[in-house]
Amino acid sequence: MPATALSKTAFCKTATLRIALAKICLVGLLFLMQATGAWAWGYQGHRVVGSIADHLLNPNAKAQVQQILNAGDSRSLDLRKSGPWPDCVKSVVRHPEDGTFEYVVNPDHYEYEVPCTPFKSAEERARMVDYASRNWTNCLHLPDGPDKPPGACPFRGRGDPAQQFRSQLPGEQ
Repeated sequence: MPATALSKTAFCKTATLRIALAKICLVGLLFLMQATGAWAWGYQGHRVVGSIADHLLNPNAKAQVQQILNAGDSRSLDLRKSGPWPDCVKSVVRHPEDGTFEYVVNPDHYEYEVPCTPFKSAEERARMVDYASRNWTNCLHLPDGPDKPPGACPFRGRGDPAQQFRSQLPGEQ
């Protein structure tokens, strides 16, 4: 076989191999870029984020956060301890009979109460009930009026109101 024929054959084999590798890489890249469902962090992730935030605050900001979180209290809440608060608010339920709200510990899932230890006082639970009822009412039961832009409450009118409210809490999707 002449040398030019051999080099053409080798070149064709190399080109074919490169095309095959490019196709494999493209398929692999498409597989890696495929969207997957995200997992919520839960209270552990909220604590971690709060802890990171605590470490990044300058002294002035840290003092202001302490004042806000512990206003009128002898507690020593920081952002790490306060991070799971939205997870605890999810224990507030609305009674459909009379429209009242109540913090309810789920007897089947006492583990849900683990992050809520700093918020067990009657005052703190009342604060959670107040927060949930204000946001529930603002977004689920009042029609959009001239003072509210359309879509101000993105979960209005879509399925179970309790789940919709909970899904709008930070870190929950």
